[in-house]
Amino acid sequence: MKKPLTENELLFLQIQELTLTLDYVNAYVFTKDCQGSYTYANKKVCDLFKCSLDKLIGKTDAAFFDLATTEKLQENDQRVIEHGETIEYEEINIIKTTNERRIYSCKKSPLRNNKGEVTGICGIATDITTQRALEAKVEKQKRLIERMLDNKELMIKATQTLIKNVF
Repeated sequence: MKKPLTENELLFLQIQELTLTLDYVNAYVFTKDCQGSYTYANKKVCDLFKCSLDKLIGKTDAAFFDLATTEKLQENDQRVIEHGETIEYEEINIIKTTNERRIYSCKKSPLRNNKGEVTGICGIATDITTQRALEAKVEKQKRLIERMLDNKELMIKATQTLIKNVF
């Protein structure tokens, strides 16, 4: 007969399950302390930064983003920490290692201890770069169609002239 698991063993299993679950989420999930140092990141974040979790923990955004992006991220983190409230916004980030520009839909919330004091932040970001590019393409095509419709009489006459000259 199996002996029951200890409280520590149960906690360890729960942490393993949660970590595995977060690694399969199609979003960037991370936590930071009040100084902006990473305390956790899921696999998607580690893949983005091209480093292991061990190498990521303790680093700040300055290690992974350009200066302007780092300043914006730190400003948003401080809003969450100082006001103790959740924020949702879009951000444009430049990844330092690839110089790649990405657009994210972000949500950051305060992490609190048992006294209710803010001890850090939890963030979830979804890459919406492709979605925004498709939206821009659709908008461009919509404007082209509107211009064509605004000039439909001219287009009809040009088509009729073309047909007469060809046939």
